[in-house]
Amino acid sequence: MSAGALYRLVVTAVPSLVPLQFQLVFGWTPFAARLMVTALFAGNLTIKPITTPLMRRFGIRRVLLVNGALSVGCFMLLAQLHPRMPVVAMVAILYVSGALRSIGFTADNSLAFSMCTVTISPTPTHSTPRCTSLRPGSGSGSRSLRWD
Repeated sequence: MSAGALYRLVVTAVPSLVPLQFQLVFGWTPFAARLMVTALFAGNLTIKPITTPLMRRFGIRRVLLVNGALSVGCFMLLAQLHPRMPVVAMVAILYVSGALRSIGFTADNSLAFSMCTVTISPTPTHSTPRCTSLRPGSGSGSRSLRWD
């Protein structure tokens, strides 16, 4: 399993597992659990305008490395959530987790598309980027952090 596929596997599980934790461990209603998860998606959405300038300023490789390390730390914080924790702290952790999730997906997809090559065939309908069948959304490609 590649690093990109593993990252996508873990990150895409969070919005489904956190509400289960809130319901089964905390004893919350499904509505309250899902309402809390909106903080995760708020982080996803509010960071979007910053991701492209971030990658241009620091480079995709550095953003992926730092984001990966911060994401691991955030996953550890998510595992430490407990019923006695203040709701504001839980919202903050979920918000940061969502922001890191968005940055990671954007950087990973940007890396995948930056390595695309376009081949032109005599028939215009057959001219497609080589990477379209390998990468977008599938998680099957690998995230390589070495460039020659």
